[in-house]
Amino acid sequence: MSFYWIFIVLFVSLSIYILFNSYSFQIFLHKRKLKRNFLDNFISKVKGKYYKRGHFAISHHFVSEEKFKTFSNRHKISFSKCYNIITFKTPDANWELFFHLIKEGLSYTEILTIRVFPKHNRIKSEGNVEKNYSRLNIFTNNRYLTQVLESSQSKDYLKWLIRHNGDILLISNNNIHFKAFLNSGVLSVERALDMVKSLNGLKNKIYRENIIEY
Repeated sequence: MSFYWIFIVLFVSLSIYILFNSYSFQIFLHKRKLKRNFLDNFISKVKGKYYKRGHFAISHHFVSEEKFKTFSNRHKISFSKCYNIITFKTPDANWELFFHLIKEGLSYTEILTIRVFPKHNRIKSEGNVEKNYSRLNIFTNNRYLTQVLESSQSKDYLKWLIRHNGDILLISNNNIHFKAFLNSGVLSVERALDMVKSLNGLKNKIYRENIIEY
């Protein structure tokens, strides 16, 4: 009889462990935490719209779950799934902020992505900035874009934005894409607004009017 109860306890414990570590349950926990501590307040600050889930691709705007279902399977491959999406607008740009989880071994890491799409200006060049071993590294395919990013004001924005190893900023012809690893704690509204302000400053330096050099 004792063996029977030991088996039940082990089975229940294993089931709880598997459930707790499942992707769906972790999504539920993260969505609940963000809803309670972040989303409503941030949305009110930026006057944005909220979506429970959706999909995004590198150079494309976020698409809702409903629109994604209308895509062909070939088109769907280029999109990644995300949750807790906020979209908002400023006079010269469209903004997206969303979260997604990646599994590393037995643990999950939450990633915040903020993207800004300038409404009018475009560039031909591409670049990225990342932090490794506490040092900012700037890579571009054009020396004029490099000069812009290495200016003192741009570096101030970058240092304020990119704080952890693994954080990365991607620059393409139509948007700036910032990815940050949220290793612990809950993202504060103040920190997220500071990220938006820093990205806006970089946007104004990179996607300026009458761009000729790059």
